[in-house]
Amino acid sequence: MAVSLRNFFLTFVLALALFGWLGFEYYDELESLLPTADREVSEESSRDESSSEEQSGPGSIMLPGGEGDGLGILNGLAVTKNEKGEVTKAVFVRLNSDRKAVLTCDLPLSAVLYNDVGALVPLRDYLRIYDGETASMAIATLVGYHADFYLEMSPDALDALVEHLSQPHFLIPQEINYVNPIYAGVTEFPGGKVPADYWKHVDAGNITMTGEVLAILREHYGSCDGSDGHGSYAALANSMLNSFMDQLMTEQRTVMLADPERFAAALSGMNTNMDAAFLAEWGKLLMKYESYKKVEITYTTRDATLKALKDADQ
Repeated sequence: MAVSLRNFFLTFVLALALFGWLGFEYYDELESLLPTADREVSEESSRDESSSEEQSGPGSIMLPGGEGDGLGILNGLAVTKNEKGEVTKAVFVRLNSDRKAVLTCDLPLSAVLYNDVGALVPLRDYLRIYDGETASMAIATLVGYHADFYLEMSPDALDALVEHLSQPHFLIPQEINYVNPIYAGVTEFPGGKVPADYWKHVDAGNITMTGEVLAILREHYGSCDGSDGHGSYAALANSMLNSFMDQLMTEQRTVMLADPERFAAALSGMNTNMDAAFLAEWGKLLMKYESYKKVEITYTTRDATLKALKDADQ
């Protein structure tokens, strides 16, 4: 036992000597690893900066400063439907004249809302089943705000837009020329004279759109098999709708603001609550849509989206 005790003691002394030498040899390197007050502050700041970067999102986007336009804040719901009545897009819009910004948030059509019997319904179906007034209130469960206005756009809106815009124009990619369907199969005419309406024709290029031209486009694209190289009427209608709405907000701005009745008539082909009285009060702010800074808010959850919208308002 004495031998074991002696061996333990010798091993202990040698270990102390070894660690003492290592400490002396590498003191500077070991000291650099020890925490200090300055180092703790620096690391904490680094962590804060890293956390800040990870949490940065739509709400941290720098918006214009300075004085606003004093036109108030307006929330809206814009819905797009195809020729079959199916919802293809739903966007929450917030026009903030204090920040001179337009905040937009594409709403996922798969998001669910409770219907009037307490069942969960996908947004795409909810917007098809319920009217705009009901939907404009219901979206508060998705973004935290209800909509002050709603606008449902579809190909059915084209006729009213064309009628009430001042010389609307559109680029027709190729000439259209076909026999009027009412004369299909007719080979002989009284006196051998072909009727003036035998041919239906639309020039190619940037033409002034009229109700007659729109009807020809709708008829031709709706009945043709596409062998002449054009696309679908759905694509054409969507392109025209976007073009006319853009013209309404830019080229037609002065005309529409001066005549709210005409403004409302141009939108009358849409499901909307924006009548002449509404447009007389809010038309000027609505027309700021093209000139204000655009900020896209990515939809995640209700709380996160609401926070992003509120942060952008600050």
